[in-house]
Amino acid sequence: MPHCSGYGRAPNPHRAIRPGDEALIVNGPFARRTIKIDDIVGQKARMTMLMFGALKTIEIPMLEAA
Repeated sequence: MPHCSGYGRAPNPHRAIRPGDEALIVNGPFARRTIKIDDIVGQKARMTMLMFGALKTIEIPMLEAA
């Protein structure tokens, strides 16, 4: 198959996300924050972040990984 110049490889949306990985939150109240994933429960990522002066554990849905 010929290579079309100007087009690169698209990110793999099926890459496995694992605890310890860093991720960028793309929407919602925490958008544009980079977090470290502590655990994955079903289709949700669990992380700890500083909110209102205290560490809080939150869960957010994982939509895709690039």
